[in-house]
Amino acid sequence: FSSNTVFCSFLRSNFLVCPFCKTMPRKKSVKKIQIGDKVLTYGDGKQVSDMLDANDLYEKQDFDGLRLKLEQDGFLFIRGVIPRDVIAKAREAMLLQAFKDESIITSDDIPMDAARMNKIGNKFCDGYCIDGISGSETNERDGIDVAAWEEIGPSEVCQAVYNGSAIQTFWTRLFGEQSTLPLVKQTFLRLMGSSGTVQHADYYYFKRDTHIFSGNDGRNAQIAAKQYFESHGMWQSGFDTVEQYSNKQRKTRLEDEKYDPDDDDDDDDADESSSLVCAICRGIYCVSELDDTRKQRVLKSKSGKKDFGMEGEWHCPLCCVAPMAIYTTWISLSQLSAPKDSILAMVPESHKLREWDLPHKNAQVPGDFSWKQKWVIPKHVDYGDIIIFNIKTVHASS
Repeated sequence: FSSNTVFCSFLRSNFLVCPFCKTMPRKKSVKKIQIGDKVLTYGDGKQVSDMLDANDLYEKQDFDGLRLKLEQDGFLFIRGVIPRDVIAKAREAMLLQAFKDESIITSDDIPMDAARMNKIGNKFCDGYCIDGISGSETNERDGIDVAAWEEIGPSEVCQAVYNGSAIQTFWTRLFGEQSTLPLVKQTFLRLMGSSGTVQHADYYYFKRDTHIFSGNDGRNAQIAAKQYFESHGMWQSGFDTVEQYSNKQRKTRLEDEKYDPDDDDDDDDADESSSLVCAICRGIYCVSELDDTRKQRVLKSKSGKKDFGMEGEWHCPLCCVAPMAIYTTWISLSQLSAPKDSILAMVPESHKLREWDLPHKNAQVPGDFSWKQKWVIPKHVDYGDIIIFNIKTVHASS
């Protein structure tokens, strides 16, 4: 029987009639799907494939196995981590306010739970991105009740989802109680409209718009990653080294000095004599010490030319390439199916890319990212499913 199975599989790939089952093989269902700003092929196993969940490990409570898979693949997809009733309350609160804002429509035939974005003329209403702490709409969109959302964002029903007992227990079991530091201030409640999210790694957003790498947090995240890899025999010397660069004798800014990365020669007339201070290791570099490629990117970014990946704090080549134990948790408040709905897609092992300080121009992906790399996307997601991923894992929404 096993030989029969293998033989059938071989014949199917060549579109011949199988002598055992006397049938023509079925062609795989191949569809087009937009991931970020590219239209890719979904279902042929070449560009976009189904994301497999890790519930076999989760149901056995094998958190050691889950953590290992997270570090190897750069993400975990787990179903049913947050209870359905907890999700339902937060979902209802958000949809009800969106209805009051006239951003979604309902009717006798379309209940609130199945509502879709309203359409004004040929254009759908904008989606929402609500700060989970302040409740402010981060995109500053018009036509919404800001005061109402400021109550919903940090409300008990929403915090039960993104900072409640279910997710806190999961994080603690996965990473260990002593080493877990929830970055709740970086929480966003999102109702996606017709537009998706372009391909990016969260690393670039955090570097530009937050200070989570400053102080000791960035360095501690590097240390935590290295300790994990060493304890599991996975550490390689090349993980935190870059040819031509060494910090062995590099002068550093003192830890007790007040440091604002925006103060370091960040003016429009920066030149090769300007100094750069790494926001993570505090190593002091002169622009002239950088290789030509890095030097030109730094100088162009400081001259005012738009280049998203180069904006914000400056990280030295060594800190850019070093692994970091910082992760994002995506929690589903909906029932969705690919390819018709907007779902998070991932590039497996993209957190292992290296050119983080040489990103694609005006983009949020490292220089060695390529569209030839395969993507994965869940075929279905349900209420309370999660995808947790490294801040360097490249992802986008469909």
